[in-house]
Amino acid sequence: MTRRPGLLAVLVAAALSTGPLAAENDVTLWITLGDIDQLVEADPYTFKEIRRITTDPKLHGLAWSADGSKVYLASDRTGNFQVVDVRKGAVVDQINIGNDPNQMALTKDGRFAYVPLRGEDAVAVVQLEPLKLVKKIPMDKGPHDAYPSPDGTRIFVGAQFGRSIAVIDPAKQALIYSLPTADGVRPIRPARDGRTLYVALSNLIGFVVVDVEKGVTRRVELATLPEGVPKPYVDTFTHDLLLSPDERELWVTDDVFDLIRIVRLSDMKETGQIQVGHFPHWFTMRPDGKVAFVSLWYSDVVSAIDVATHKVLAHMQFARQSGPKRIGVAPRVR
Repeated sequence: MTRRPGLLAVLVAAALSTGPLAAENDVTLWITLGDIDQLVEADPYTFKEIRRITTDPKLHGLAWSADGSKVYLASDRTGNFQVVDVRKGAVVDQINIGNDPNQMALTKDGRFAYVPLRGEDAVAVVQLEPLKLVKKIPMDKGPHDAYPSPDGTRIFVGAQFGRSIAVIDPAKQALIYSLPTADGVRPIRPARDGRTLYVALSNLIGFVVVDVEKGVTRRVELATLPEGVPKPYVDTFTHDLLLSPDERELWVTDDVFDLIRIVRLSDMKETGQIQVGHFPHWFTMRPDGKVAFVSLWYSDVVSAIDVATHKVLAHMQFARQSGPKRIGVAPRVR
């Protein structure tokens, strides 16, 4: 892949997030260096790197067990699903699950991972203990990211190279229906009501609102690609989305202008912008709600942001071409 120069590639990043309060040192920050072969653990309070764990290269999937003792990874280069024992700091188990696995979702009981296989137009169902590939569920072209519903009764998977969202019943381990979209589906953020999805699409700076029964109900376009500017990598105008804890705002990554756009959901009006580094990729948050993190894929940075002030607290800079992608805050294991 050739990286294009950013229009406004400034090493600043932003995100919004909160959750249940947690004491300092009860959580840790996991960072996949998606263009090499490293899983990084960092302290989400000091913003310092703690250690690295060597994995398969080209990680494109990240999840963890409820107690934080296991981290689950997927490599889009090797097709391996890997299990990291956090206490040992090493990969302790792996299986090959198929072609081009991507971002996974775990079932609510923690027994299975649903892993999109972008190269096979299917979703792999992986039993976690003992590690086993159970089955593959066919779906629309290029399944990319998987998300559980808040109650755990559904898994939503977007088709990046198709035009639909697959709705999977994890109890039946089966596709029950698909919701049509106007373009390829990128990350999805389910609302707490279990009915509303906020969905990023290819070729759209913005998002669509999807009712899980009725389909797309609204399209929100925040900007357009300037004339003469080449499209971003694989038509990624918007990558990740983030709902505020009160679900009054949606934060939208704009990978054309390298910024975060803040949208008030009551009237779908853009209320603010935060300039960021090149290709904002993935959000996560500290459970106290005070600090959010965003990975900047092409800047090789993960930035920590004060949620109240939108000020950058720290940049975690990684080697050029290491490509931080998926990030997440998990329970810390002692």
